[in-house]
Amino acid sequence: MRIFSLCTFSTLLGTLVTVLVLEPSLILGNTALAQNQRPPIAAPAVGSAGDFSPSWYDREGLTPDEAVNVAVYERCNRSVVNISTVSIRTDRFFLTEVPEEGS
Repeated sequence: MRIFSLCTFSTLLGTLVTVLVLEPSLILGNTALAQNQRPPIAAPAVGSAGDFSPSWYDREGLTPDEAVNVAVYERCNRSVVNISTVSIRTDRFFLTEVPEEGS
């Protein structure tokens, strides 16, 4: 009976160490936090559709904010890059690498 108890304890301890090494987030929890946590911004009051007049737009059909954004992009478009978040997770059963996307 003593040998059976020691084998069972050894099996459980080995399982715990294996899970801790392969998937530490299962035991330790997720540690990723947002960099800037700000309170949500209140939505502006919704007006009627008749409030917008053509004087809000320039000759290209852009609002002043959009025109500024377009001007900044046109001036700095060589430095614009596509940012992609790809991570690799190890599959628990076959121990193969599985690519994932997202935040």
